[in-house]
Amino acid sequence: MMCKITIRMDNAAFRDQEDGQSAHEHELARILRWTADQVAIGHTDLTLMDWNGNRVGQLVIEED
Repeated sequence: MMCKITIRMDNAAFRDQEDGQSAHEHELARILRWTADQVAIGHTDLTLMDWNGNRVGQLVIEED
């Protein structure tokens, strides 16, 4: 079995804010927490969305 996670981090949700706060770590962590919650309840094929509602990646669990 294999799990593949792809997340593109080149859009506005991942850009640092004007006040100097680092958005990319927070947004990535938020997506990964949500993904972990979904896997825990049995989802094995997910579309990953950023805070703005844009598709940024996917998770696929495949059988060998």
